[in-house]
Amino acid sequence: MTADAPETFVPSTTSVDSSVSNQAHTRLPGIFLILSAVINILAGLIFVMMGIHGHLVSIHEFRHRLEVEYPNQHKEIQASEWPLEYWIWNTSTGMLVLGLGGIVTGGLVVIGVWRLWRGGSSRLAFIGSILISLPGISPTGCLAIGTLAGLWMILVLFDPD
Repeated sequence: MTADAPETFVPSTTSVDSSVSNQAHTRLPGIFLILSAVINILAGLIFVMMGIHGHLVSIHEFRHRLEVEYPNQHKEIQASEWPLEYWIWNTSTGMLVLGLGGIVTGGLVVIGVWRLWRGGSSRLAFIGSILISLPGISPTGCLAIGTLAGLWMILVLFDPD
């Protein structure tokens, strides 16, 4: 009869222990990464507003302000082979793309670190760490703050201890 008796279930504590250890191990780089993400989100909002403003301003108003406030820059733009509309559109679109990238990257980092601290998967924190490190995607990556925070978290995530 002992051969037919079901095995008793003993819950494993390895996942709880590893998540507590993982939480303590990633606390400081996670805080630095979240601060970088918040800066990313705020800078992203500013860039998005600047990009929207650039698309909404009239070309005549922009040309007049450029002539009055930045006459040397206006002369350089006139001497180039591209019209002023091209410069405005490209700059505004670049601001929008960088701003949206900063907002999305910052959000992914915050969610990823939060999930990591809750004992979940580290994949999203890893992906966010890579994205916040890239200068073309992340405003803090351009300042090397995001690069340092992202690389620190990647090193901690791959640390076997």
